[in-house]
Amino acid sequence: MPEIALLYSDTILTSLTFDDEAEDQELFTPLKWTDPVINTAEDSGTLLNGRKWNHVLWKHYELDIVISADEIDATMLAFLQAFWTAPFKYLSIYGSSWGDYIQVMTAGGKFPVGYVEDLKDLPEVSFTLSYTNPV
Repeated sequence: MPEIALLYSDTILTSLTFDDEAEDQELFTPLKWTDPVINTAEDSGTLLNGRKWNHVLWKHYELDIVISADEIDATMLAFLQAFWTAPFKYLSIYGSSWGDYIQVMTAGGKFPVGYVEDLKDLPEVSFTLSYTNPV
């Protein structure tokens, strides 16, 4: 049973309800995926009277996903590259049913493909996806 759905779009979705027939969507059973981990940025300093302060500027949740070579062929690799470069990326996670889409962001840069035992025929893709919920 697939555990995640990745969806990309050129426009923002008007409805975040999961659609199993959506275009530009693929279902995966990742080799590895982590629970969301919180990542924050804070600003801090010391006042003239010696009192210290800090403020949380933002918080994001990050999760790592590894899609194994078993699920990747040339078509799927092209989908994952399109997902990587798309302006709007979404993730849905399967629990007892499919959850709503969450808009996610990638780190950018070089497409994160590796090769199992350095064999070109066994590509493996590792994403770090981040998202934020309203505070």
